[in-house]
Amino acid sequence: MRKRQNKKPPFRGTSLEDIDLDGREPKDFNALLRELNVGTVPPTTLCNGYILFSDAVRWLAIRMWGGLPRAYEMQKVKQTFNKLGEPSARIEWGPWWEKAAGRLTQTALEGKLMVYVTHQDQDPPNCSIVPTEVLKELIPSRGGLPDHAIRPSIKACHGDRTLFELLKTGCLVVDETEFSRWQQAEYRRGKWPSQRSRKKAGTGRPGKQTDALRNAILARVRDGAWSGNQSIVSLRHLLIEDKDDVPSADTLARLVDELHDEIGDAELRRPARRKRSK
Repeated sequence: MRKRQNKKPPFRGTSLEDIDLDGREPKDFNALLRELNVGTVPPTTLCNGYILFSDAVRWLAIRMWGGLPRAYEMQKVKQTFNKLGEPSARIEWGPWWEKAAGRLTQTALEGKLMVYVTHQDQDPPNCSIVPTEVLKELIPSRGGLPDHAIRPSIKACHGDRTLFELLKTGCLVVDETEFSRWQQAEYRRGKWPSQRSRKKAGTGRPGKQTDALRNAILARVRDGAWSGNQSIVSLRHLLIEDKDDVPSADTLARLVDELHDEIGDAELRRPARRKRSK
């Protein structure tokens, strides 16, 4: 049995604006935490061999993005925390977390990784499987499942009152062995951003999202010739001036989004597109 101590959760943001909303640099660390609405996590008792869903996401994010330079915006946030006398504050880059959370959640929803809920009223603690059809009804948080179910209902639990009571008081966990096995299988696929330099050329048509293209896009951004506020078509026209083999606008859009998630340069952030009304 393991009991997690109360602690401040890590700050996850996508830009320095998440901290400094009004343009003023905070002078007091406690005031900064209040502005970020950071509280304490209630003590949670876990079964041996199980980890919180958020811990699994954190481990996955480290493997997916490990070895890459720290995102630009996160460097600014880290500098702010250092100035406030909190150099050891744990800060996570929001897009990395959300990508990992989305991947792990999708795996759980497909039934490839079991998710459990803890029995907080039992000693020693126990865990019960949460069916995939119930997981699909739970409210996500920042791209994935939360540790504590958000406003679970009898309807979401398909009338299972016992499971409903567990979700109200317990937390979502995964089996550490099952998670490690799945994570190793994902690693062998070689699809993570941290594995880009290790990818071998396949036997089919070569990909168009090359390092040369990535560098060309970053060069236009750093020269001020293009930013995410402009259209992808205008970026494509700029690239065509120097090379003929430029991929489609849709391919460029995906690459720009990947670069923003990886590097965190605010100039790469594209405005969210409105969904078409049906």
